[in-house]
Amino acid sequence: MAWRMASRSTKQQYYDSITRWYVEGYHAAIRTWCEQYGLLYIGHTLEEPVWGQARSQGNQTRVLQQFHYAGVDYLTAGIGTKENPHRIVSVKTAASVAQLNGKERVICESFGASGHGYSMRQRRLDANFMAFLGVNLFIPHAFYYSFAGYRKTDFPPTEFKHAPHWPHYQSFADYIGRLSVLGASTKRKPEVLLLSPIHTVYECMFLSGQSDQHPSADKWFSILSDRLLRSSIDYDYVDECQLREAEIVPGAGYRFCGDENIYSVLIMPGIQVMSKNVAARLVSFVKQGGTLIAVGAIPKHSERMRQDPELTKLMNELFQPHPRHGEIYAMGKGYTQYYSLKDTAHEASMIMDDNHSSVCDHDQEEGVCNDRAATLDEQEKVPLPDLFERFCVHVSRLLRISPTLRWQLEDGRNGDLIYVERMFDNQLHTWLMNWSEQSVTIRLNPGAAKDCMEEWDLESGKVQQLSHGATLSFAPGELRIFSVTSGESSYMHQEHTFFNRSEENSISEVVAILQDPWQFQTTEPNVLLLDQWQVTLNDRQSKMNATMPGQVNTYRTTFTMTQELIGLVQSASRSGPSNKSGSDRPTEIELVLDDVEQNIPSHIGFLQRRRNLEIFVNGVRQDALRPSTWQDSHYKRVDITKHLVAGENELEILTVSLLEPMAAISFPAFLLGPFIIEGHMTLNAESEHMFGSWDSAGYPYYSGAGDYTQQVNLDMAQLRLASDDELWLEAEDIRETACLYVNEREAGVRLWPPYHWNITSYAGQGNNQITIRAANTLENLYGKSALPSGVNGQVKLVRRSRIREKDRSHN
Repeated sequence: MAWRMASRSTKQQYYDSITRWYVEGYHAAIRTWCEQYGLLYIGHTLEEPVWGQARSQGNQTRVLQQFHYAGVDYLTAGIGTKENPHRIVSVKTAASVAQLNGKERVICESFGASGHGYSMRQRRLDANFMAFLGVNLFIPHAFYYSFAGYRKTDFPPTEFKHAPHWPHYQSFADYIGRLSVLGASTKRKPEVLLLSPIHTVYECMFLSGQSDQHPSADKWFSILSDRLLRSSIDYDYVDECQLREAEIVPGAGYRFCGDENIYSVLIMPGIQVMSKNVAARLVSFVKQGGTLIAVGAIPKHSERMRQDPELTKLMNELFQPHPRHGEIYAMGKGYTQYYSLKDTAHEASMIMDDNHSSVCDHDQEEGVCNDRAATLDEQEKVPLPDLFERFCVHVSRLLRISPTLRWQLEDGRNGDLIYVERMFDNQLHTWLMNWSEQSVTIRLNPGAAKDCMEEWDLESGKVQQLSHGATLSFAPGELRIFSVTSGESSYMHQEHTFFNRSEENSISEVVAILQDPWQFQTTEPNVLLLDQWQVTLNDRQSKMNATMPGQVNTYRTTFTMTQELIGLVQSASRSGPSNKSGSDRPTEIELVLDDVEQNIPSHIGFLQRRRNLEIFVNGVRQDALRPSTWQDSHYKRVDITKHLVAGENELEILTVSLLEPMAAISFPAFLLGPFIIEGHMTLNAESEHMFGSWDSAGYPYYSGAGDYTQQVNLDMAQLRLASDDELWLEAEDIRETACLYVNEREAGVRLWPPYHWNITSYAGQGNNQITIRAANTLENLYGKSALPSGVNGQVKLVRRSRIREKDRSHN
């Protein structure tokens, strides 16, 4: 027993000591230096989960307190799931430090390690989620100036010029800018604190020489974080070091750094280890009017001693020696409650009245982590009903301030829409986000007639008034921001279309489907990926003289070209650059190599004019490589058109060493040209028309933009517009971004669904040219995955007319 007590004390002191040395000797030192020279110390460390924070940072809260802006890294795509809500803790930790310690910004290194296929719709989901949790300054990873060599594998995607969406990136930057401004200009007003289980995790993360990467307290902390969000209960994490410094406001709760916000509820999820001085302050917190809830466990071990009698005395004062599950205990001006996570307690409570709950001794229920008496699985054998969801329902009844915005769910599931309130001076902003994979529709409950409700449109930048009782639809991943003010709006409303998503019931529609096929043309040449080569090392039968000093390695592959394509490209080549047939698109076939340097070595190479890398097409030596004009200027290209033949073509790349280091082909090569790919390696002439997405129509490796064009006659009766009608073009799906042109005039960019454009002011009677310029991702090219690309599904024209009151009455 004495050894176990000593081990506990040593373990807690060890983590406290290394954290202090790390924070003071590294982060505090850098912060001090930055302040001396008028700089901000910003950045991030390794963040999640709590187990990972303890292992790499000691105490993440104490680390983040040293930054002028609290920071976080958001690697890989996605926001987690209800079953595995692993994305909340890292962002919420940084946002909570900013909130409790008065930091202006929460920065995030965003979008890294999400892959070349990371779409704008995925970026929006992740960015909206980060902003909802508190991020208000985004630092994208990364903008690559060159993609040559290994760079394209350095935690892609890129946000820069190589990406097909780059011409549309201004729209995304504006969206992120608006999101950041609204996040930095408004302030959350949560009432709930969630105590970090860091000291309990210290105790449980290594036992008997074995690592436990999923301590119960850590998992409960993540799950409860998720369930509070799903219940639209705003909260902040708090560490013991912050509780020691917090002000206890009589009759209210905790206040931090002089901020006016008061936290009246403190939740302890699975906390088994607690400092005695913090426990004493919790007694004062409750006596002065706060509410304290222990979930799953009540602390009984201090940082110094297992089963510490002084800590037990304080906990008994707070929760009684044998607390009943769910029963609220009055203490001074405040209350405490113990919420069990043992199934039997909840089974009993569902049978018995809440005021006469069964006795549940937490000493018997929870067990102690270091002898593994009770595992998480043992405590959560029956997940239905979700014990944390039931707990959140109870917490919502303890809050002193009710949500301002209320609604009825018309389409979707409970928990799909999450809600948080923020204040801008005296103006209330409500953030609603659909974090599910399905659309959600709600109908607002009519508020007080004197209140003015407006939507701050993140995509357009407009502020538009919203009617009471409006119906609102949310696409998957969509975040919408509304403000509520008393009386008239203080903002000048910008002109907006009368068709508002909140007024769908007052609109009639006439639909005309645009039939396939579309005229189709890529904006850049198509690509054949050459990633499979027959390699002969020390090739004694190579096209180069192998009797000289050194060695030749040969990389050999074949591809097939149709007679139609050969005739097209070689005819254009013979005609010269003046014959472009009305098109500026290149008609030659080019070979492009990545991460190679072609040169003439000194010594014998100089005398023989032999290069260290030679290219042969059908046995003919090709010209020297030049900088590429496709994708990256650090790539190298050569025009091989004139030596191609109908049928099979042999391509050889020889790397030559004349007593110098041997060059190598380390990355796939590319063939570029005006072709489509049939089968695996057969190239044919392009077709003028396209049905659907281009990846399955001969462009599997093409990453770029493609134009879908149709002529549309608006003299059709169903599309004739009255003076106040609107005409919309709506695409079922586009992968991924798109810019619409009507009669060669740009009508707007869409980065994600819905792909809808109001074209009323762009279209005229008679024939109109509609062009959808769609752009995919780099995954098709560099990830070698033929992802759906371009226009998918139906495209339609929709004439919208307002239903007049007399028409509605008649109907």
